[in-house]
Amino acid sequence: MRARSIWTCFACISLCVGSSVLARDTLATPIPLEVILAGDGPTQRVAGKLVAFDDAGITMHVGEAERTLAWEELAPASAFNTKFRLVDKSDAQQFLELGRWGWTHGLSQQARSALGSARKLDKSLGSQIDAILASESGSALASKAQPATKPVETPPTPPKPEAAAPASEETAPMQPGYRAGDAIVQYTIPTREENEAQITLSRNRAAEAERALDTKFTEIQTDHFLIFTDWDKAEHAFLKEKCESAYSVLAKQFQQPVKGNVFVGKLPIFMFATQKGFLRFAREFDEFGAGETVLGYFINSSTEQGHMAMWKPAVGTGIGAGGSTQDAARRWARTLVHEFAHAFISRYKSNARIPRWLNEGTAELIAEAALPTNNYHGRARAAAQEAVDVMPLFDDSNMPSGYYYPVMMTMAECLQKQDTKKFLALFDEIKAGTKPEDALKKVYGITQLKLAEGWSKYAKALR
Repeated sequence: MRARSIWTCFACISLCVGSSVLARDTLATPIPLEVILAGDGPTQRVAGKLVAFDDAGITMHVGEAERTLAWEELAPASAFNTKFRLVDKSDAQQFLELGRWGWTHGLSQQARSALGSARKLDKSLGSQIDAILASESGSALASKAQPATKPVETPPTPPKPEAAAPASEETAPMQPGYRAGDAIVQYTIPTREENEAQITLSRNRAAEAERALDTKFTEIQTDHFLIFTDWDKAEHAFLKEKCESAYSVLAKQFQQPVKGNVFVGKLPIFMFATQKGFLRFAREFDEFGAGETVLGYFINSSTEQGHMAMWKPAVGTGIGAGGSTQDAARRWARTLVHEFAHAFISRYKSNARIPRWLNEGTAELIAEAALPTNNYHGRARAAAQEAVDVMPLFDDSNMPSGYYYPVMMTMAECLQKQDTKKFLALFDEIKAGTKPEDALKKVYGITQLKLAEGWSKYAKALR
Protein backbone atom coordinates (compact mmCIF):
# COMPACT_ATOMS: atom_id res chain seq x y z
CA MET A 1 0.00 0.00 0.00
CA ARG A 2 1.37 3.37 -0.95
CA ALA A 3 1.39 6.24 1.55
CA ARG A 4 -1.41 8.10 -0.18
CA SER A 5 -3.82 5.21 0.52
CA ILE A 6 -3.21 5.03 4.25
CA TRP A 7 -6.06 5.43 6.69
CA THR A 8 -7.50 4.48 10.01
CA CYS A 9 -10.26 5.84 12.19
CA PHE A 10 -10.91 5.75 15.89
CA ALA A 11 -13.35 6.01 18.69
CA CYS A 12 -12.20 8.50 21.32
CA ILE A 13 -11.74 6.53 24.50
CA SER A 14 -11.70 8.04 27.98
CA LEU A 15 -10.16 5.52 30.32
CA CYS A 16 -11.89 5.08 33.59
CA VAL A 17 -10.51 3.21 36.53
CA GLY A 18 -11.79 2.37 39.94
CA SER A 19 -12.50 0.00 42.85
CA SER A 20 -14.89 -0.17 45.77
CA VAL A 21 -16.62 -2.06 48.56
CA LEU A 22 -19.15 -4.18 46.70
CA ALA A 23 -22.22 -5.81 48.17
CA ARG A 24 -23.00 -9.30 46.89
CA ASP A 25 -24.99 -8.94 43.71
CA THR A 26 -26.21 -11.43 41.15
CA LEU A 27 -26.80 -9.62 37.89
CA ALA A 28 -30.14 -9.97 36.15
CA THR A 29 -28.37 -9.22 32.87
CA PRO A 30 -24.82 -10.60 32.62
CA ILE A 31 -22.13 -8.10 31.55
CA PRO A 32 -19.56 -8.98 28.87
CA LEU A 33 -16.17 -8.85 30.60
CA GLU A 34 -12.54 -9.62 29.92
CA VAL A 35 -10.02 -9.61 32.77
CA ILE A 36 -6.25 -10.04 32.97
CA LEU A 37 -4.86 -12.43 35.54
CA ALA A 38 -2.03 -11.52 37.90
CA GLY A 39 1.34 -13.19 37.43
CA ASP A 40 4.85 -12.68 36.15
CA GLY A 41 4.58 -15.09 33.24
CA PRO A 42 2.85 -14.65 29.86
CA THR A 43 -0.30 -12.54 30.04
CA GLN A 44 -3.41 -14.62 30.67
CA ARG A 45 -6.88 -13.30 29.91
CA VAL A 46 -10.29 -14.63 30.87
CA ALA A 47 -13.22 -13.53 28.72
CA GLY A 48 -16.88 -14.26 29.32
CA LYS A 49 -19.89 -12.75 31.04
CA LEU A 50 -19.95 -11.41 34.59
CA VAL A 51 -22.89 -12.89 36.49
CA ALA A 52 -22.13 -12.05 40.15
CA PHE A 53 -19.65 -10.13 42.31
CA ASP A 54 -18.89 -9.17 45.90
CA ASP A 55 -15.98 -8.05 48.10
CA ALA A 56 -14.25 -11.40 47.60
CA GLY A 57 -14.28 -11.52 43.81
CA ILE A 58 -16.30 -12.14 40.67
CA THR A 59 -18.15 -15.03 39.07
CA MET A 60 -18.13 -15.35 35.29
CA HIS A 61 -19.68 -17.61 32.72
CA VAL A 62 -16.78 -18.68 30.51
CA GLY A 63 -18.16 -20.74 27.67
CA GLU A 64 -20.35 -23.40 29.25
CA ALA A 65 -18.51 -23.29 32.58
CA GLU A 66 -18.76 -21.02 35.60
CA ARG A 67 -15.55 -19.58 37.01
CA THR A 68 -15.00 -17.66 40.23
CA LEU A 69 -11.96 -15.39 40.57
CA ALA A 70 -10.81 -13.57 43.69
CA TRP A 71 -9.94 -9.91 43.18
CA GLU A 72 -6.34 -10.69 44.15
CA GLU A 73 -6.11 -13.20 41.30
CA LEU A 74 -6.54 -10.35 38.83
CA ALA A 75 -3.86 -7.91 37.73
CA PRO A 76 -4.39 -4.79 39.89
CA ALA A 77 -5.30 -2.49 37.02
CA SER A 78 -7.69 -5.08 35.58
CA ALA A 79 -9.38 -5.55 38.97
CA PHE A 80 -9.56 -1.78 39.39
CA ASN A 81 -11.20 -1.28 36.00
CA THR A 82 -13.71 -4.04 36.69
CA LYS A 83 -14.65 -2.69 40.10
CA PHE A 84 -15.16 0.79 38.71
CA ARG A 85 -17.79 -0.56 36.32
CA LEU A 86 -19.68 -2.00 39.29
CA VAL A 87 -19.70 0.76 41.89
CA ASP A 88 -22.68 3.04 42.48
CA LYS A 89 -21.49 6.33 40.95
CA SER A 90 -23.60 8.29 43.44
CA ASP A 91 -22.16 6.53 46.52
CA ALA A 92 -19.28 8.45 48.11
CA GLN A 93 -18.41 5.56 50.45
CA GLN A 94 -17.98 3.17 47.54
CA PHE A 95 -15.69 5.65 45.82
CA LEU A 96 -13.74 6.02 49.07
CA GLU A 97 -13.16 2.27 49.34
CA LEU A 98 -12.42 2.16 45.63
CA GLY A 99 -9.67 4.71 46.14
CA ARG A 100 -8.38 2.93 49.24
CA TRP A 101 -8.07 -0.36 47.34
CA GLY A 102 -6.34 1.31 44.42
CA TRP A 103 -3.93 3.19 46.69
CA THR A 104 -2.90 0.06 48.61
CA HIS A 105 -2.39 -1.77 45.32
CA GLY A 106 -0.03 0.84 43.88
CA LEU A 107 -2.50 2.47 41.48
CA SER A 108 -1.85 5.98 42.73
CA GLN A 109 -3.24 7.95 39.82
CA GLN A 110 -6.43 5.90 39.62
CA ALA A 111 -6.87 6.06 43.38
CA ARG A 112 -6.62 9.86 43.41
CA SER A 113 -9.37 10.05 40.81
CA ALA A 114 -11.66 7.80 42.87
CA LEU A 115 -10.89 9.63 46.09
CA GLY A 116 -11.54 12.94 44.36
CA SER A 117 -14.99 11.67 43.39
CA ALA A 118 -15.63 10.60 46.99
CA ARG A 119 -14.59 14.03 48.28
CA LYS A 120 -16.83 15.74 45.76
CA LEU A 121 -19.83 13.63 46.77
CA ASP A 122 -19.25 13.90 50.52
CA LYS A 123 -16.86 16.53 51.91
CA SER A 124 -17.11 14.95 55.38
CA LEU A 125 -14.91 12.12 54.11
CA GLY A 126 -11.99 14.55 53.72
CA SER A 127 -10.06 13.37 56.79
CA GLN A 128 -10.31 9.72 55.72
CA ILE A 129 -9.19 10.59 52.20
CA ASP A 130 -6.23 12.59 53.50
CA ALA A 131 -5.23 9.68 55.73
CA ILE A 132 -5.21 7.32 52.74
CA LEU A 133 -3.09 9.71 50.67
CA ALA A 134 -0.67 10.15 53.59
CA SER A 135 -0.08 6.38 53.78
CA GLU A 136 2.35 4.41 51.65
CA SER A 137 1.02 3.56 48.21
CA GLY A 138 1.31 -0.11 47.25
CA SER A 139 1.28 -1.45 50.80
CA ALA A 140 -0.85 -4.46 49.84
CA LEU A 141 1.63 -5.43 47.15
CA ALA A 142 4.59 -4.85 49.46
CA SER A 143 3.09 -7.09 52.14
CA LYS A 144 2.64 -9.88 49.60
CA ALA A 145 6.24 -9.65 48.48
CA GLN A 146 7.68 -9.29 51.99
CA PRO A 147 9.48 -12.51 53.05
CA ALA A 148 8.87 -13.92 56.50
CA THR A 149 11.33 -12.63 59.10
CA LYS A 150 12.01 -13.23 62.75
CA PRO A 151 10.44 -10.78 65.21
CA VAL A 152 12.60 -7.77 65.94
CA GLU A 153 13.91 -8.15 69.45
CA THR A 154 15.05 -4.59 69.97
CA PRO A 155 12.77 -1.62 69.34
CA PRO A 156 13.59 0.30 66.16
CA THR A 157 14.87 3.85 66.34
CA PRO A 158 11.91 6.23 66.13
CA PRO A 159 11.83 8.21 62.87
CA LYS A 160 12.61 11.89 62.97
CA PRO A 161 9.47 14.03 62.99
CA GLU A 162 8.52 15.55 59.67
CA ALA A 163 6.31 18.51 58.87
CA ALA A 164 2.79 17.32 58.17
CA ALA A 165 1.34 18.02 54.74
CA PRO A 166 -1.70 20.33 54.60
CA ALA A 167 -4.91 18.37 55.10
CA SER A 168 -6.24 19.38 51.69
CA GLU A 169 -3.08 18.56 49.74
CA GLU A 170 -3.29 15.85 47.12
CA THR A 171 0.28 15.16 46.13
CA ALA A 172 0.79 14.69 42.40
CA PRO A 173 3.37 12.19 41.13
CA MET A 174 6.67 13.78 40.20
CA GLN A 175 7.86 13.40 36.63
CA PRO A 176 10.59 15.03 34.56
CA GLY A 177 9.67 18.60 33.77
CA TYR A 178 7.32 18.95 36.74
CA ARG A 179 7.39 21.59 39.48
CA ALA A 180 5.44 20.75 42.60
CA GLY A 181 2.74 23.10 43.85
CA ASP A 182 0.12 22.73 46.57
CA ALA A 183 -2.36 20.76 44.53
CA ILE A 184 -1.29 21.29 40.92
CA VAL A 185 1.97 20.35 39.23
CA GLN A 186 3.03 23.11 36.85
CA TYR A 187 5.16 21.94 33.95
CA THR A 188 8.54 23.54 33.46
CA ILE A 189 11.00 23.36 30.56
CA PRO A 190 12.74 19.99 30.95
CA THR A 191 16.51 19.73 30.98
CA ARG A 192 18.45 17.95 28.28
CA GLU A 193 19.03 15.08 30.70
CA GLU A 194 15.29 14.80 31.44
CA ASN A 195 14.48 14.77 27.72
CA GLU A 196 17.04 12.04 27.07
CA ALA A 197 15.83 10.00 30.03
CA GLN A 198 12.21 10.16 28.83
CA ILE A 199 13.18 9.11 25.31
CA THR A 200 15.12 6.18 26.75
CA LEU A 201 12.07 5.22 28.83
CA SER A 202 9.86 5.30 25.73
CA ARG A 203 12.30 3.17 23.77
CA ASN A 204 12.54 0.65 26.59
CA ARG A 205 8.76 0.45 26.70
CA ALA A 206 8.64 -0.15 22.96
CA ALA A 207 11.25 -2.89 23.31
CA GLU A 208 9.16 -4.53 26.03
CA ALA A 209 6.12 -4.41 23.76
CA GLU A 210 8.12 -5.99 20.93
CA ARG A 211 9.09 -8.89 23.16
CA ALA A 212 5.63 -9.31 24.66
CA LEU A 213 3.82 -9.12 21.31
CA ASP A 214 6.50 -10.92 19.29
CA THR A 215 6.61 -8.10 16.78
CA LYS A 216 9.14 -5.65 15.39
CA PHE A 217 8.74 -1.88 15.37
CA THR A 218 10.53 0.64 13.28
CA GLU A 219 11.24 3.85 15.17
CA ILE A 220 10.45 7.06 13.32
CA GLN A 221 11.62 10.19 15.09
CA THR A 222 10.32 13.67 14.30
CA ASP A 223 10.68 17.00 16.10
CA HIS A 224 7.92 16.11 18.59
CA PHE A 225 7.23 12.38 18.24
CA LEU A 226 8.68 8.91 18.63
CA ILE A 227 6.58 6.75 16.33
CA PHE A 228 6.89 2.99 16.85
CA THR A 229 5.26 1.25 13.93
CA ASP A 230 5.02 -1.92 11.87
CA TRP A 231 3.67 -0.03 8.86
CA ASP A 232 5.34 -0.44 5.50
CA LYS A 233 8.47 1.68 5.01
CA ALA A 234 6.82 3.47 2.08
CA GLU A 235 4.31 4.95 4.54
CA HIS A 236 6.82 6.42 7.00
CA ALA A 237 7.08 9.82 5.35
CA PHE A 238 3.29 10.07 5.47
CA LEU A 239 3.31 9.35 9.20
CA LYS A 240 5.98 11.94 9.92
CA GLU A 241 4.18 14.63 7.94
CA LYS A 242 0.75 14.04 9.47
CA CYS A 243 1.99 13.82 13.05
CA GLU A 244 3.94 17.06 12.78
CA SER A 245 0.95 18.72 11.09
CA ALA A 246 -1.17 17.73 14.08
CA TYR A 247 1.36 19.31 16.45
CA SER A 248 1.32 22.51 14.42
CA VAL A 249 -2.50 22.67 14.56
CA LEU A 250 -2.61 22.26 18.35
CA ALA A 251 0.30 24.61 19.04
CA LYS A 252 -1.36 27.38 17.05
CA GLN A 253 -4.72 26.76 18.76
CA PHE A 254 -3.11 27.19 22.19
CA GLN A 255 -0.74 29.96 21.08
CA GLN A 256 2.39 27.91 21.74
CA PRO A 257 5.52 28.09 19.57
CA VAL A 258 5.48 25.35 16.95
CA LYS A 259 9.24 24.98 17.34
CA GLY A 260 8.80 24.43 21.07
CA ASN A 261 7.68 21.21 22.70
CA VAL A 262 5.11 20.66 25.45
CA PHE A 263 6.36 17.11 25.95
CA VAL A 264 9.33 15.81 27.88
CA GLY A 265 11.48 14.16 25.24
CA LYS A 266 8.96 13.25 22.54
CA LEU A 267 5.44 11.81 22.58
CA PRO A 268 5.38 8.06 21.83
CA ILE A 269 2.84 6.84 19.30
CA PHE A 270 2.33 3.12 18.71
CA MET A 271 0.97 2.78 15.19
CA PHE A 272 -0.17 -0.72 14.26
CA ALA A 273 -0.81 -2.10 10.81
CA THR A 274 -3.48 -4.52 12.04
CA GLN A 275 -6.33 -4.52 14.52
CA LYS A 276 -4.98 -7.72 16.07
CA GLY A 277 -1.68 -6.08 17.00
CA PHE A 278 -3.43 -2.99 18.33
CA LEU A 279 -5.84 -4.98 20.52
CA ARG A 280 -3.06 -7.13 21.96
CA PHE A 281 -1.07 -4.03 22.83
CA ALA A 282 -4.08 -2.35 24.44
CA ARG A 283 -5.16 -5.37 26.46
CA GLU A 284 -1.82 -6.92 27.38
CA PHE A 285 0.45 -3.92 27.56
CA ASP A 286 -1.82 -1.07 28.70
CA GLU A 287 -4.19 -3.43 30.54
CA PHE A 288 -7.03 -1.67 28.77
CA GLY A 289 -9.87 -3.96 27.76
CA ALA A 290 -10.31 -2.53 24.29
CA GLY A 291 -13.26 -3.99 22.42
CA GLU A 292 -13.55 -4.73 18.73
CA THR A 293 -15.03 -1.28 18.05
CA VAL A 294 -12.13 0.61 19.67
CA LEU A 295 -9.95 2.12 16.98
CA GLY A 296 -7.51 4.31 18.91
CA TYR A 297 -6.80 6.07 22.19
CA PHE A 298 -4.51 8.31 24.19
CA ILE A 299 -3.62 7.10 27.66
CA ASN A 300 -1.90 9.04 30.42
CA SER A 301 0.19 7.49 33.16
CA SER A 302 1.70 8.25 36.55
CA THR A 303 5.09 6.92 35.40
CA GLU A 304 5.39 8.63 32.03
CA GLN A 305 3.75 11.41 30.06
CA GLY A 306 1.42 9.12 28.18
CA HIS A 307 1.28 7.66 24.70
CA MET A 308 -1.07 7.17 21.77
CA ALA A 309 -2.03 3.94 20.04
CA MET A 310 -3.89 3.49 16.75
CA TRP A 311 -4.46 0.86 14.07
CA LYS A 312 -4.89 0.97 10.30
CA PRO A 313 -7.66 -1.21 8.85
CA ALA A 314 -7.63 -1.99 5.17
CA VAL A 315 -9.74 0.30 3.03
CA GLY A 316 -13.22 -1.06 2.41
CA THR A 317 -13.13 -3.61 5.21
CA GLY A 318 -13.62 -3.64 8.95
CA ILE A 319 -14.83 -0.96 11.30
CA GLY A 320 -15.13 2.53 9.91
CA ALA A 321 -13.88 1.58 6.47
CA GLY A 322 -14.26 4.29 3.89
CA GLY A 323 -15.75 4.02 0.44
CA SER A 324 -12.63 5.49 -1.15
CA THR A 325 -8.98 5.81 -0.24
CA GLN A 326 -9.40 9.59 -0.08
CA ASP A 327 -12.23 9.32 2.45
CA ALA A 328 -10.28 6.73 4.41
CA ALA A 329 -7.13 8.84 4.61
CA ARG A 330 -9.21 11.80 5.72
CA ARG A 331 -10.75 9.82 8.56
CA TRP A 332 -7.32 8.56 9.63
CA ALA A 333 -6.00 12.12 9.77
CA ARG A 334 -9.05 13.26 11.75
CA THR A 335 -8.44 10.47 14.22
CA LEU A 336 -4.86 11.56 14.66
CA VAL A 337 -5.80 15.20 15.26
CA HIS A 338 -8.49 14.36 17.82
CA GLU A 339 -6.40 11.93 19.85
CA PHE A 340 -3.35 14.16 19.72
CA ALA A 341 -5.48 17.03 21.02
CA HIS A 342 -5.98 15.00 24.20
CA ALA A 343 -2.25 14.37 24.45
CA PHE A 344 -1.43 18.05 23.95
CA ILE A 345 -4.08 19.26 26.42
CA SER A 346 -2.80 16.83 29.05
CA ARG A 347 0.66 18.43 28.82
CA TYR A 348 -0.48 22.04 28.42
CA LYS A 349 0.96 24.09 31.31
CA SER A 350 0.08 21.74 34.19
CA ASN A 351 -1.37 18.41 35.22
CA ALA A 352 -4.73 19.99 36.14
CA ARG A 353 -7.47 17.98 34.50
CA ILE A 354 -9.66 19.67 31.91
CA PRO A 355 -13.30 18.51 32.37
CA ARG A 356 -14.45 15.94 29.87
CA TRP A 357 -17.05 18.14 28.12
CA LEU A 358 -14.41 20.76 27.37
CA ASN A 359 -11.64 18.28 26.61
CA GLU A 360 -13.70 16.19 24.20
CA GLY A 361 -15.48 19.23 22.83
CA THR A 362 -12.22 20.99 22.03
CA ALA A 363 -10.67 17.87 20.49
CA GLU A 364 -13.68 17.52 18.22
CA LEU A 365 -13.72 21.24 17.47
CA ILE A 366 -10.11 21.22 16.32
CA ALA A 367 -10.51 17.99 14.34
CA GLU A 368 -13.69 19.26 12.70
CA ALA A 369 -12.02 22.55 11.75
CA ALA A 370 -9.09 20.73 10.19
CA LEU A 371 -11.07 17.91 8.56
CA PRO A 372 -14.83 18.64 8.61
CA THR A 373 -17.37 15.83 8.43
CA ASN A 374 -20.15 18.25 7.53
CA ASN A 375 -22.70 16.55 9.78
CA TYR A 376 -21.82 17.64 13.33
CA HIS A 377 -23.81 20.86 13.28
CA GLY A 378 -26.91 19.06 12.10
CA ARG A 379 -26.59 16.47 14.86
CA ALA A 380 -26.08 19.18 17.48
CA ARG A 381 -29.09 21.13 16.19
CA ALA A 382 -31.23 17.99 16.38
CA ALA A 383 -30.13 17.39 19.99
CA ALA A 384 -31.04 20.97 20.93
CA GLN A 385 -34.42 20.70 19.24
CA GLU A 386 -35.05 17.50 21.19
CA ALA A 387 -34.31 19.50 24.38
CA VAL A 388 -31.63 17.04 25.45
CA ASP A 389 -30.46 17.59 29.05
CA VAL A 390 -26.77 18.55 28.83
CA MET A 391 -26.23 19.20 32.55
CA PRO A 392 -24.96 15.62 33.19
CA LEU A 393 -22.07 16.42 30.83
CA PHE A 394 -20.61 18.67 33.52
CA ASP A 395 -20.19 15.65 35.83
CA ASP A 396 -17.11 13.68 34.82
CA SER A 397 -18.39 10.56 36.56
CA ASN A 398 -20.78 10.26 33.59
CA MET A 399 -19.42 8.75 30.39
CA PRO A 400 -21.20 10.31 27.39
CA SER A 401 -21.99 8.22 24.35
CA GLY A 402 -21.16 9.20 20.78
CA TYR A 403 -24.53 10.98 20.58
CA TYR A 404 -23.13 13.74 22.80
CA TYR A 405 -19.91 14.43 20.92
CA PRO A 406 -21.49 16.98 18.54
CA VAL A 407 -23.10 18.53 21.64
CA MET A 408 -19.79 18.87 23.46
CA MET A 409 -18.11 20.18 20.31
CA THR A 410 -20.69 22.91 19.79
CA MET A 411 -20.59 23.82 23.50
CA ALA A 412 -16.88 24.49 23.08
CA GLU A 413 -17.52 26.18 19.73
CA CYS A 414 -20.07 28.66 21.08
CA LEU A 415 -17.59 29.72 23.80
CA GLN A 416 -14.73 30.08 21.34
CA LYS A 417 -16.81 32.06 18.86
CA GLN A 418 -17.97 34.40 21.58
CA ASP A 419 -14.37 35.29 22.50
CA THR A 420 -11.27 33.39 21.39
CA LYS A 421 -9.08 35.01 24.04
CA LYS A 422 -11.51 34.09 26.78
CA PHE A 423 -11.66 30.54 25.47
CA LEU A 424 -7.90 30.18 25.93
CA ALA A 425 -8.12 31.97 29.28
CA LEU A 426 -10.64 29.35 30.41
CA PHE A 427 -8.04 26.64 29.86
CA ASP A 428 -5.37 28.73 31.58
CA GLU A 429 -7.56 29.24 34.65
CA ILE A 430 -8.31 25.54 34.99
CA LYS A 431 -4.68 24.62 34.39
CA ALA A 432 -3.72 27.09 37.15
CA GLY A 433 -5.90 25.16 39.58
CA THR A 434 -9.28 26.95 39.42
CA LYS A 435 -12.25 24.60 39.54
CA PRO A 436 -13.89 24.37 36.09
CA GLU A 437 -17.23 25.81 37.22
CA ASP A 438 -15.44 28.68 38.98
CA ALA A 439 -13.23 29.28 35.94
CA LEU A 440 -16.33 29.55 33.75
CA LYS A 441 -17.79 32.17 36.06
CA LYS A 442 -14.51 34.09 36.29
CA VAL A 443 -13.74 34.15 32.57
CA TYR A 444 -17.19 34.26 30.95
CA GLY A 445 -19.32 35.41 33.87
CA ILE A 446 -21.76 32.53 33.47
CA THR A 447 -22.76 29.38 35.35
CA GLN A 448 -22.88 25.90 33.86
CA LEU A 449 -26.66 26.22 33.68
CA LYS A 450 -26.36 29.46 31.71
CA LEU A 451 -23.87 27.78 29.37
CA ALA A 452 -26.36 24.96 28.81
CA GLU A 453 -29.11 27.48 28.02
CA GLY A 454 -26.82 29.48 25.75
CA TRP A 455 -25.71 26.32 23.94
CA SER A 456 -29.33 25.37 23.26
CA LYS A 457 -30.01 28.70 21.55
CA TYR A 458 -26.70 28.55 19.65
CA ALA A 459 -27.25 24.97 18.44
CA LYS A 460 -30.85 25.56 17.32
CA ALA A 461 -29.61 28.36 15.06
CA LEU A 462 -26.88 26.26 13.42
CA ARG A 463 -27.11 25.59 9.71
